[in-house]
Amino acid sequence: MNHGGAAPQVRARAMERLERLVNPALDELEKLLVIADKDSVRLAAIQDVLNRTGYKPPEQVSISQDPIVIRTITAVVPDE
Repeated sequence: MNHGGAAPQVRARAMERLERLVNPALDELEKLLVIADKDSVRLAAIQDVLNRTGYKPPEQVSISQDPIVIRTITAVVPDE
C-alpha cells in the first residue's frame, strides 16, 4: 500500500497543480523578456525560451583515443 508522497493519487494531484501553473509561469517569463530593466534578466529569459524550444547551443563533445604508432621497416635485399 502506498501512502504519503508516493501514493498515485498524491502524485496525480501534484501534477495537476503544476500543470495549472504553466500558463501563469509563461506569462511571467514573457513579461521578463519584454520589460525587465536589467539586460541580464532579459538575456536569461531569452535563453530560457530558446533552450526550451530546441534552440540550445551545441554541446561540446570530446573524444580521445590513444595514439596509434605505425612503424615502417625498410629492408634491403641484396641482388642474387
